[in-house]
Amino acid sequence: MRIGKKYIPPLVLLMISLAGTAYATTTLFIQKGPALPNQGVAAQCDKLTPSQPGVVPGNKGAILFDCSPIEFGTNAPALIVSATTTMTASYTFPTGYSGCTPNVPNNVFVPNAICAIAAAGDDENGVNQTCGGIGGTAVAIPSTSAVTLGVANWYYCIEYSQGSLSNAIPPGLGAFSVTWSTP
Repeated sequence: MRIGKKYIPPLVLLMISLAGTAYATTTLFIQKGPALPNQGVAAQCDKLTPSQPGVVPGNKGAILFDCSPIEFGTNAPALIVSATTTMTASYTFPTGYSGCTPNVPNNVFVPNAICAIAAAGDDENGVNQTCGGIGGTAVAIPSTSAVTLGVANWYYCIEYSQGSLSNAIPPGLGAFSVTWSTP
């Protein structure tokens, strides 16, 4: 028995559709895993609270930042590290500040850097203090360089000086934001 040329295209389409149906019936299910965040570190807020409401021109000191909802010092660190984590911070250094003095690995002032302080005391006013002198481990966080933070509750700290305040435009201490990423 011969199949006429006019029947070949419909038969080809029928065979293709049956092949697709056979394939679809052999797939039982598909499972997808969700994306998972880094469990070693967690930010506690997106709006930081300063340890001082303002600064007096002519003074020097350090300002701490935490995640207290109303006023600084209600035991709400900026970030919690639950497993030693290496990450990179990115920020534009704010006007009016000078940098920070870490105590790890040494007490050398780092200009235009923010420090992270582990276990900072509550209600630290920071006047005439350095970040490394407030208490706890203070580590400089240079922008765009990897840093390793150990297990602790971490607060941000930035120092200001008479010179940095007098050169600030506009006067006072500027705003900042820190973006963390994996290296």
